Amino acid sequence: MEEIKLNVDDSVFHDIQLIDTRMVSLHCNVNKKESEKDIKTNISIVTQGDAVTDKCGESIIQVKVVSDIFELEITQSGKFEKNNEIEISKEKFENFLATQGIRLLWSFVRENVYEISCKMLRKPIMLPTLDVMKTLNKK
Repeated sequence: MEEIKLNVDDSVFHDIQLIDTRMVSLHCNVNKKESEKDIKTNISIVTQGDAVTDKCGESIIQVKVVSDIFELEITQSGKFEKNNEIEISKEKFENFLATQGIRLLWSFVRENVYEISCKMLRKPIMLPTLDVMKTLNKK
């Protein structure tokens, strides 16, 4: 097994940092009794970025998971902050927040969906790992 060690003091930090995240809304419902079969789900994702100030921004990701027996809608918010050295337009900052917000907030959404579905279903829902940049480049 390969091991990589990083010294945080020597690391290069991104010019825009995620400084806070929280689940801002949740709706879930079990529609009918679960069968022993695998649950086929339809997953949809919507994201948006908003430059709140010239230094701070917010990314919102809304994920809907729908199947015959289960519905879940979750919204996760992330607060981002630019360092003083980077100069980018509001449009580029909001584009960063929308695209990178998916990548950075997806793991929080995955964990929340899994934990919530563990309490409601026999077989919890594990959302797939996404290659966000390849997916966005397909469009």
